[in-house]
Amino acid sequence: MDEEMLKKRISSNQILNYLPQFKNKLHSLLLKSLDAFHTESTPKNKIRNQIRQAEYLEDKGLLQQAFDLLTRAGKKADEEEEHLLHLEILQLQNRLAVEMHNFEASPFPNLEDEDAPTFHRVKDAHESSLAFEALAKNMTMCYFRKGVRSQDARDCFEAIDRKADEIFANSAQPVNTALFYYHLKSALHYYLANFNEALKWCKTCVDTFKAHPAYIDKDRSRYINSLGTYGLVSRHTGNYDQFLQTIDTLRQLPEKYADLDRRDRLKICMETDEREIYYRIWTREFDRCEELIQHIQQWLTEFGDILGNSRIYHFYFNFLNVYMMAGKYDNAFYWYQTIKNKKGIKLNKDIQTYIRIFELMLHYEFGNEELLDNILLSTYKYLYRKNMLNAREQTFLKYLRRFYRIMPDEKGKMRQTFREARNELANMMEDEEAPKLTIGEFNFLPWLDEKIALLNNKEQPTKAFPSVK
Repeated sequence: MDEEMLKKRISSNQILNYLPQFKNKLHSLLLKSLDAFHTESTPKNKIRNQIRQAEYLEDKGLLQQAFDLLTRAGKKADEEEEHLLHLEILQLQNRLAVEMHNFEASPFPNLEDEDAPTFHRVKDAHESSLAFEALAKNMTMCYFRKGVRSQDARDCFEAIDRKADEIFANSAQPVNTALFYYHLKSALHYYLANFNEALKWCKTCVDTFKAHPAYIDKDRSRYINSLGTYGLVSRHTGNYDQFLQTIDTLRQLPEKYADLDRRDRLKICMETDEREIYYRIWTREFDRCEELIQHIQQWLTEFGDILGNSRIYHFYFNFLNVYMMAGKYDNAFYWYQTIKNKKGIKLNKDIQTYIRIFELMLHYEFGNEELLDNILLSTYKYLYRKNMLNAREQTFLKYLRRFYRIMPDEKGKMRQTFREARNELANMMEDEEAPKLTIGEFNFLPWLDEKIALLNNKEQPTKAFPSVK
């Protein structure tokens, strides 16, 4: 029996249906048996075999086991000075860290450290595409660890930007390397909120793909990512027609390329439905938002095994966001409770921040004014202690405290306070020096607009309030 036949037999998982408790043990035995097929015992081949084994474990959903195996492989690669293999291992570990939301465990090298040889050796070997991939993974780690708006994050993004320029300048610059470079530059400038610069790099990347269609077949995942970033940046720069056109292009790809793997199909769903839902919140098309939520729930069922629980809860947060902005607080409360009752799920800092703020907003909407002072103080302390209290959130909390202290019959004062809050927050978002990005590009303006509209119609919403646990 050859290696592929053995993999096929085991991957059918028929025996695991009867013995699920032995799943990890059986996969471990399989990996040991695969070693027999690799007779060459050079250190390089052994490391490559460990990488293949880790990828197999990842496909089976054994993410921590895959991560631990790569850690051992990375130490061996470092000992043998196999710098290209070490770089490949780093990027695989970063991908696993994102899937597990175990960001602190992920490798995160100091790019300015000349004593760390990995990146410097790679550029000398002209293997810059792999280096750009590793830089991109470290950019993702920076986003999840530090939050996109902190000064630490900006310093990290700028260091990655300098390193990318250095590697590209010292490389042979073939088309494939250029595509890696253009895509990385577009993402970096997006995170740095340099949207016009990001748009330039996005367009360059997409145009290069179109000029060399063979590279679309070679690297469809990067093409999908490039289109997604192009659409996102187009929306940030006000090019809404281009944004919607890019979403349509992405949605046509599964029909055009029938052999897309599950990860690429999932990526298309995320780059279309998830991106569009934020746009529809801005345009207050909440019926369309609910259609998108239903579609997202369908593909969460289909692709949930790839996403992992932490990423699924990210989408639950998006559902909460939609219903809060739409004024459907009973639906919002359901998703709030779903997230609040999570166990063992790690959420990034930005989501933790807004979950706390949403809790306050729900108390306000459900009439729990007597609880708000204590909860607001607790929220301030929590966000300050976690270094997550940014200017925009602090401003909103300041006004929220004013809202619930206004008597219900003081509608004129309430209307004026909501307008002041709306204007101040809108001005902050227009300020070029202010950080513009939050998780999911969340902002408070649709909620404030809904309150102002209700007051202008002389309608005061009444809510039966459940106890927020």
